[in-house]
Amino acid sequence: MTRSPMRDAAGYRLRAPGSHDSRPPHGTGACTMETHPNPPAFQEKGKVTATLKPNTAESHVALYQQQQKRTLRYLSAPALKAIIDILLRNSYIQFQGALVQQKKGVPMGISPAVYFANFYLAAYEWHFLKQFHVPPLKDSPAAQSILKSFALTARYIDDLLSINNPHLQHLLFTDTQYHGIQGIYPRHHLNVTRQNIANSSQVPYLDMLICSFALSDGTCRIDTRLYDKRYQAAFSHIHIHRFIHRSSNVNESCKRNIFTAQFHRLAHAISNMQNFNTEVAHLIHTLMHRGFSRHFLTNTLHRQIARNPHLFQVQRHAGAHLARDIIVELEIIISNA
Repeated sequence: MTRSPMRDAAGYRLRAPGSHDSRPPHGTGACTMETHPNPPAFQEKGKVTATLKPNTAESHVALYQQQQKRTLRYLSAPALKAIIDILLRNSYIQFQGALVQQKKGVPMGISPAVYFANFYLAAYEWHFLKQFHVPPLKDSPAAQSILKSFALTARYIDDLLSINNPHLQHLLFTDTQYHGIQGIYPRHHLNVTRQNIANSSQVPYLDMLICSFALSDGTCRIDTRLYDKRYQAAFSHIHIHRFIHRSSNVNESCKRNIFTAQFHRLAHAISNMQNFNTEVAHLIHTLMHRGFSRHFLTNTLHRQIARNPHLFQVQRHAGAHLARDIIVELEIIISNA
């Protein structure tokens, strides 16, 4: 992929402050707890029931509509708010004889938690972008130029990536004005931390390391490699088993599909073939230590490469041999172990 040079890249982490009571209801992020020291009153398992009824002026619960043999369910705004309120206000943890209620934040593990966080931040981003579609910013060439600089700015939940956007650092917070433009996020409800990057031509984002290489014609090539925090020195003393052991009492098909699923994950995340070969070799080596046979893993490797002829197609047409190169990397890893 060739683009204009990646002059500046930044990664940001969005978090709710740990101790700030002035917040919108049910803000995302860190949690404060309220402890009930005498839990016997809560020991009985309560039952919460909900009944969906046709939408009426009295109930405002649900409306069903039959269209082409498909049943569509509609929830009114009050009903949806009530359901969300139940989810956020009824999170309890029993710890050392005390019943603890989560008073702030979204309970981890509930299905819609990711959507709550996304919608919460997207609401602020929508208001930010809406400024550019009404006067005076709509008619301002300078404002429209700033808007175009956000073309390579993206967010996934609480990770924010910005490439070649010198304006973002001036527009992070709603209490700032920059060329007549109001910022994006509320300063008092979110901590936005810029990640320290030693190499300006590389930026980590999610499980990828985005790298920029200058070409002789003045453009650059951007490729992606795998980024794993566990390779950092701070995590060197932590030993984590990412995969279950081959002898684990888990469904057999789940164990057989571990390598296949990870192979496809690496294929989607990595565009640098050398890094792909190295990471797949590390994956095989890790699974061998978890009791999987080398014969099974290498056979699965050849099968997956044959089923994905598009994978690094240009390099393979130029003579690269994926399976052979991965096995060579595996032998180097084994010899150095």
